[in-house]
Amino acid sequence: MGYPTGVEKNGRSYAVNGIRTCTLCLTQMPDTTEFFYPLPNGEHRAWCKRCFRERALSQRYSKYGLSAAEYNAMVITQDGRCAICGAVGELSIDHCHTAGNVRGLLCGTCNTGLGMFKDDPKLLHRAIDYLSTN
Repeated sequence: MGYPTGVEKNGRSYAVNGIRTCTLCLTQMPDTTEFFYPLPNGEHRAWCKRCFRERALSQRYSKYGLSAAEYNAMVITQDGRCAICGAVGELSIDHCHTAGNVRGLLCGTCNTGLGMFKDDPKLLHRAIDYLSTN
C-alpha cells in the first residue's frame, strides 16, 4: 500500500514544500497553525485541527457512554443552553459521580459549582438558605 506524500508508514506526518497531509482525513493543506496545532518542538501535529477536535469530542462523548448524535440531541433539547443558568456556549456533560448516569449539559461555571458542592443537594439547600438570609 502506498502512503500519501508527507505521510510515513508509522503514521507520522511531515511537511513537503510547506504542505502537510493530515494522517486521519488525508487532506493536504498548508503547514501552518491555521490548519494544524503546534507541538512544543515547533513542528505541527499530524492531524489537522478539524480531525483533532472531532476525535477529542468523540472521546469526550464516549467517556460518558454517549454518541455524538446523542450529545447533539441533548444540545437541541436544551436549546443549546446550560440546564441551570441558561447560558449559551460550550456545554459540559454533567453526570452523577456515584451512578455514572448523564444528567444533562451545563456551562463550565455551573458544572464546576455543582462539583464544589460535591453534588450534594443538602449542601446546595444550605447555600441557598445562606444566600437568602445574608
